[in-house]
Amino acid sequence: MYVNRAAAATGSLPPGSSAGWDFIDATGAIAGAPQFRLAGRLSQGLVAACVGDKWGFIYKSGDWAITPQYDEARDFQEGLALVGIKDGAGKMSYSYIDTLGRTVFKPRRGVASASHSSKNRH
Repeated sequence: MYVNRAAAATGSLPPGSSAGWDFIDATGAIAGAPQFRLAGRLSQGLVAACVGDKWGFIYKSGDWAITPQYDEARDFQEGLALVGIKDGAGKMSYSYIDTLGRTVFKPRRGVASASHSSKNRH
């Protein structure tokens, strides 16, 4: 489980909060050292998490499964997650990765956004 520090302190998430996310165990203790700017949903044992401006995937413990290297990441579905990396001109290139971070395939242009309707964030 993860919790937003601002929400935990105040009982609600302030609009526009930039407070990070921490993973907590069943006792409410922080479970991992990293503190995340944004985090997705737990899906297939992994959570998309953002540190700085890069996305990776972490286990429930807060340890990195796939190091932050993506400019965009979506939750895993059926063993795959859509990730994006910007080139020098700012154009996003998408790939599907497996839960080990290996590129499985690259979708045709325009297909990626249509096939994954629950985009996490950029």
